[in-house]
Amino acid sequence: MKKSKKLGKLDKIPRLDRACERFERWRQRRKHIRERIPDGLWLLATELAEAYGINRTARVLGLQYDKLKERVSERAEVSGVKFVEVAPAEGVPFGAGSVVELERAGGAKLRIQFSGGSLDVAALVGSFLESRE
Repeated sequence: MKKSKKLGKLDKIPRLDRACERFERWRQRRKHIRERIPDGLWLLATELAEAYGINRTARVLGLQYDKLKERVSERAEVSGVKFVEVAPAEGVPFGAGSVVELERAGGAKLRIQFSGGSLDVAALVGSFLESRE
């Protein structure tokens, strides 16, 4: 089956490849070119975007980035995913050797490894979570 988008080495993920085939089958069988994408395919696309990132998923599946991002955001709102503040346990300081790892639903990741000195972790984490992808 012919792919609508040429896949690069980084896009050779079996789940994305199978989803691409499903989207291609739907595109070939739809009655009108402007026919809406079925909810089941949108659900699949949003799940993949949460796992592999919005940009990669949109590119591989031939979707508009903004539309997929909107669907991912709607899904997060419906599921009740919100920012949850977790205070470090008292007596456990962030210091040399500490590591903080964060990942947003869209796939963006942040890893902070402390090697000493002072750092405003709360401000850095807040900035990461509030920034656009």
